[in-house]
Amino acid sequence: CPSCGYKLLKAGDGSTIEIHCPKCGAKMTIEIKDGKITIQKTITEIIIPHPTLCASLFDGRKQFLSSV
Repeated sequence: CPSCGYKLLKAGDGSTIEIHCPKCGAKMTIEIKDGKITIQKTITEIIIPHPTLCASLFDGRKQFLSSV
């Protein structure tokens, strides 16, 4: 893995692999073509909701659970 150094796999020429690193969770595509290795890391966007929205969702869940 280019992020953490974990040994991911063995592959031969002509291989294209999509993989998640089990150690650090990085997602990538690895391609081996003509003896050249190309690694493309997938960047995942994490969206953090506004605190007010989180609080209102939590309050709604509490009300729902208390009514069950």
